[in-house]
Amino acid sequence: MKLKVLLFAFIFAAGFLALPQEAFATKASLSCTPSSGTFSVGDTFTVQFNLDTRTFPVYGADLNMTYDASVIQASGSASSPITTVTNWSAPTTNTVDASLGKIHMDYGNSQPAYTGNTSIGQITFKAIQPGQAQFQYVFFQQYDDTTPGVAKVWGKKDGVNLSNILTDVTNCIYVVSGPVTNTPGPTSPGGTTPLPTVSELPNTGTVETTVTLLLFGMIIMTVGAAIPAIGFRR
Repeated sequence: MKLKVLLFAFIFAAGFLALPQEAFATKASLSCTPSSGTFSVGDTFTVQFNLDTRTFPVYGADLNMTYDASVIQASGSASSPITTVTNWSAPTTNTVDASLGKIHMDYGNSQPAYTGNTSIGQITFKAIQPGQAQFQYVFFQQYDDTTPGVAKVWGKKDGVNLSNILTDVTNCIYVVSGPVTNTPGPTSPGGTTPLPTVSELPNTGTVETTVTLLLFGMIIMTVGAAIPAIGFRR
């Protein structure tokens, strides 16, 4: 009996593995290069947006990405499209929101069919503060055609109808080291102690001494002027 059960299980497993694995196959993916890196404050580096169609023809892509704007700073107000391999036309939307740390590059969904693995855009960052900066694709679930503002790759899952065939993304992280940028307070020429203001200067007593001597001198002069007058009357 046990032998029959084991034999049945073996035949079932072999038959399952022999079935087409379309349900588990992944289609298009997005990633970035370099995937990680360590930089110093003031360094610049370029991140490429990579598309891998995994043998599926694609007809465009809508890239929505975020980055930590407090650690790295994007140069310019747009990314640089790369179309030498895909032969796609220029993106219909190409913006960078430096205050929110958002990048949007939309090629639409009517481009010439492309199959392969290549970079379709890039952007240069400058490291401005120490910390960890994540570079991420806005992605929640595979084949998401309804959520606005998420990354999409347009293809034909069924060979006929155009839809989003993006199944996975790989995000990146960059570490920035160095001193924190700040504005130092005023210092004295020979050190780091702030220069005292006029109100902070100590009283030396010079004014009080001068006033006392002046009054004493006026008294002497008055007495001296009165003595001859007294002697004359006599």
